[in-house]
Amino acid sequence: GINAEYGVSSSNSSSEQSASAVSRGVNKIIMSEVAKHNTESDAWIVLRGKVYDVTHYINYHPGGKKMLMKGVGKDATNMFYSVHSYINFEYVLKNSFIGYVSYR
Repeated sequence: GINAEYGVSSSNSSSEQSASAVSRGVNKIIMSEVAKHNTESDAWIVLRGKVYDVTHYINYHPGGKKMLMKGVGKDATNMFYSVHSYINFEYVLKNSFIGYVSYR
């Protein structure tokens, strides 16, 4: 099951956990959980304290897959703004929002 703070679980795969957490309204995700989602088939990223599942976006990223993968599984806020601060990522990724990162 999933405890009040996301990322503290006792069973299920990561994708099942995220689906369950989202459906139950749990929106705090510990950074160590984000770090586990760092592959092309399971890619989460943190931007300005928000966690996004960008798995579906990897092949469409205008800067290429390799560049996006540099920020996956991490807080990529500084990297993002150093490259394209003019992009409204909250609009682009609005359907990919999972929750808020927790650094506890």
